[in-house]
Amino acid sequence: TNRGPTGMTRFSDAFENIGGIGCGVLLNAQSVVIESSYNGPMLPCPITTQGVAMLLDACKKDQIIHVKFVIDILQRGITILKKLPNISEVTTNITKQITVVGDLHGKLDDLFIIFYKNGPPSNENPYIFNGDFVDRGASSVEVTLILLSFLILYPNHVTLNRGNHEDRILNIRYGFAKELQQKYRRYAKRLTCLYEEMFSWLPLATLIDSKIMVVHGGISDRTNIKAVQNLNRHKVRIDSK
Repeated sequence: TNRGPTGMTRFSDAFENIGGIGCGVLLNAQSVVIESSYNGPMLPCPITTQGVAMLLDACKKDQIIHVKFVIDILQRGITILKKLPNISEVTTNITKQITVVGDLHGKLDDLFIIFYKNGPPSNENPYIFNGDFVDRGASSVEVTLILLSFLILYPNHVTLNRGNHEDRILNIRYGFAKELQQKYRRYAKRLTCLYEEMFSWLPLATLIDSKIMVVHGGISDRTNIKAVQNLNRHKVRIDSK
């Protein structure tokens, strides 16, 4: 991949051409009106267990979730993620087990199969989702909304790590930016900015019982945990225009 100025300009130009409402326009869920033509789920804000059930059912039916609810879930997820350290710490002392899920890449069927076999996340059934939630698959929006909704419901038992595809440039190259444009058109650019913000606050790794390190992309035998803990993870991003 060309990482030089020319390549960066090309990707940036591609990003600037999507969407209608720019990053500089402030949006909040309450200001977005739901059109009478909308036939998707009316999700509660904030999301509840019943709301998550409605979300899962709508995703199974291939319904588009209204942008109002997308914005609300993203913003509430960001609020939680901002408070987290670079390395999350979880324990199996109470639950005795924890499920680690790798690259979902926008594949909703894979996520549903995992929930069917292992049960959905809960206080008694903790999960670590180890990055690469988006790109390649056709349902990156739905996958991220489901994961963030469970994070909102169970912030102490659902952990999200950042992968290399939680990145603006890769989203342009591998399909997530296009998916947002196809599903949300007028709001695509603003949603892309919100997703970029959310990605930049995702923790970088998770420690299980202070013994097992879960991180996207692997580790070496010289991994300095203290150095990772002290990184400014939010700084490594491309500022929106």
